[in-house]
Amino acid sequence: MTDTSNRDSALEIQLTGGGNIQLKLLRVEAEEAFSRHFAISVEAISLGDVELLPNLGKPAAITCKLEGTQARYFHGLVGHAEYVRMDTKGHIYRLTLFPRLFFHERGSNYRIFQDKSVRDIITEILDGLAVDYDYKASRGDRMLPYCVQYGESDFDFISRQMEEEGLYYFYEHTDTKHVLTICDAPANHVGMSPDTFEFVPPTHALDIADSVETQGYTAKFVQLFLEYASTGAELKASMRDYDFKNPHPELEAEKLEEGDHDEDAEDVYQWPGRFYDPAYGNSLSEVLVQSRRAQRLSYEGRTFYPGMVYGKTFSLTRHDTDRLNAKYLVIGCRTVLADEVYLSGDASLETSVEFTAIPDSVAYRAPIETPRPIVHGPETAFVAGPAGEEIYVDEYGRVKVEFHWDRRDQYNESSSCWLRVSQLSLLGSIFNPRIGQEVIVNFMNGNPDRPVITGFLYNDDNKPLYELPEHKTRSVIRTKTYQRDSGASGVGAQDLDSGAPGANEIRFEDKTDEEELYVHAEKDMNTRIRNNETHKVGTDVEVYVGNDRQTEIEHDDTLDVGNTLKIDAGNEIQMTATNKITITCGQSSITLTPTEIKIQTPTLTAKGDMSATLKSGLSVTVDGGVSTVVKAGIVKIN
Repeated sequence: MTDTSNRDSALEIQLTGGGNIQLKLLRVEAEEAFSRHFAISVEAISLGDVELLPNLGKPAAITCKLEGTQARYFHGLVGHAEYVRMDTKGHIYRLTLFPRLFFHERGSNYRIFQDKSVRDIITEILDGLAVDYDYKASRGDRMLPYCVQYGESDFDFISRQMEEEGLYYFYEHTDTKHVLTICDAPANHVGMSPDTFEFVPPTHALDIADSVETQGYTAKFVQLFLEYASTGAELKASMRDYDFKNPHPELEAEKLEEGDHDEDAEDVYQWPGRFYDPAYGNSLSEVLVQSRRAQRLSYEGRTFYPGMVYGKTFSLTRHDTDRLNAKYLVIGCRTVLADEVYLSGDASLETSVEFTAIPDSVAYRAPIETPRPIVHGPETAFVAGPAGEEIYVDEYGRVKVEFHWDRRDQYNESSSCWLRVSQLSLLGSIFNPRIGQEVIVNFMNGNPDRPVITGFLYNDDNKPLYELPEHKTRSVIRTKTYQRDSGASGVGAQDLDSGAPGANEIRFEDKTDEEELYVHAEKDMNTRIRNNETHKVGTDVEVYVGNDRQTEIEHDDTLDVGNTLKIDAGNEIQMTATNKITITCGQSSITLTPTEIKIQTPTLTAKGDMSATLKSGLSVTVDGGVSTVVKAGIVKIN
C-alpha cells in the first residue's frame, strides 16, 4: 500500500461507445492465462449517468501510470456492463473487457478448407474477424488437403487447430489494441525489462512495503513463491491410423518422454490418430504427450510490481532454495490495481499480481481440450464435378460432392475432397455416381474430414425409372449413355421400348403371371462363356436380326426338330462342306462328296416341265437292270 493523498489517479480508462463519457477508474482485476480469453473487470465512477448499451462490444483502453515504471496497458472490448450503485461521489459502474475472439465463440459455421496449411487457415479466419495477431510460431506449415469447420464457432475451430498443432497464444496489450500472439516454443518469449526479481519471504512483508515507499513501484520483489509438482503418469503417446492408398502395414506413430518416477509409464494410445504421414503422426504424438506434461512442474508467486505480465520471462534471485533461483516463463496472471482517490482524497493505491510460471526451458503446450465435432449420422449431398462433365472420378473410383450446408455453392471439382464410394462387391462391381445425383455420405469415426459415400437416393429431380406404385413389382439395374442429354433423370422409362437411345438395362418383373427378365443393350452385347451354355425354353423362341447373323462352331452342330424345319431365304441358300453332305429321308438319300453326287432311293423321278438335260464330259451310262425305256415324241440318238 502507498499513500496517494493529494494526487491524481494512477488509473485511467477510455471508452469509445460515443458521447462525452467521464469515467474515473477505481479498480481493475485482470485474469489472464495462456490459451484462454482474458477477462478484465473494471469498477469506475462517473459524476453523470452513463448509458451502458452503446458501449457493449466497443473497445476500451486502461492505462496504469505509476511513478518510476513504464505505463501498463489493458485493452479489450466491453462484453458486460452493469450499474452497481449511487454513491455520494457519483454513479458506480462495473465493466468487463474481453478479447475480440471472445465474441466469436458462440456462433457456428460449416465450411471447407482445402490445400491450406494450418497457419493459412488460422490467419484467414483471424483476418476475417479483424483480430490483431502476431504469428511467432514456427509450427503450422503442415498442409491440410481437406479440413472442415463443422458446426463449430470460429474460436473453437481455430482453438482445436492450434491445440493439435502444438500452438498456444497469449495477449499483448497496448493503449490502442490487444494483440493475439501465437507461439510454440520458449524462444518466442522475451524477458521483462528488467527481468530479475528478488525473493523476499512473507515474514519480511514490512521490508517490501518499506521498499515500495522508498523506491516506488520499481521495486521488483516476489513475496510468495510456491513450487507444485504433479503427475498424471503419462510418459508416452501412441497413435495408429489407416491409409487406403497404403493399406499394409497400419500407420503408427509415437513419442516417448523421459520418466520422472517409477509409476511414470502410462501410454496414451489414440485411434484413429488422424494422420497419413508417419512423420506428422510423430509430431502429433509429441504434442499430445507434451500437453499432458506441460504443467507437471509449476510455480505460483505474488508481487507488488505491476509490470509482471504473462507471456514473458523473469529470473528469480536470493531464494533460500538455490535450485529455485532460475529463469521462468509466466503462463498466467491475476492482476489487481485499485485506486480510490476519487472516493477518498487520502486513499491508498493497491497493486498485486499473482502469477503462475513454469521453467523457461519447458516447451509449453496448451491442453488438447477443445472437442472435435462428431457427425452422428449420415448426410446427403450432390455429386459434383467440372462444367460440361457427367462422370468425374479418379483412379480409385472416388468422386467429389457438394454438401447442402456448403454456402460456397460451387458445384464443381473444388467442392470437396475425393470421396471413396461403397460398391456392391469388391470382386468387380463398379457403379460410378453421376454428377448431379444425390448420394448418402457417412463419415469415418464421425470425422467430418473423412467422408465416404455409402448409397444413392432418388429425389424429385431424379425420380425412379418407372412410375410407382404402378410398377412396384419391377426391380431394375439401369445405366445411362455417357454425355447424352436425355433429361435430368437420364433416359426416360419408356424410351427403351420406343427405341430412343440412352441406356443399358436389366429389368426383373415379378408381377404374378407376368414374370419377366428383360435385358436391353444400348449398342452391342457381348457374352463370353468359358465352358457350357444351356438354354431351356418352355414354349416359343423368336429371334429377330436386323442385318446379318454369323455363327462359328469349331466342332459339331446338332439341330433336332420334333416336327417341321423351315428355311426360307429371300435370295439364296449356300451350303458348303469340305468332305461330304448327306440328305436322308427314310430309304432315300442324297450324298455329295468332292467327286461324286449319289442319289439312292426306291424310285427316282426327274421331271423338267420344259426340258431336262443330262450331260457328261466323257461318258453317260444308263443301266436299267431289267429294262430301259426311252420314250418321247421324237427320239434322236447321235
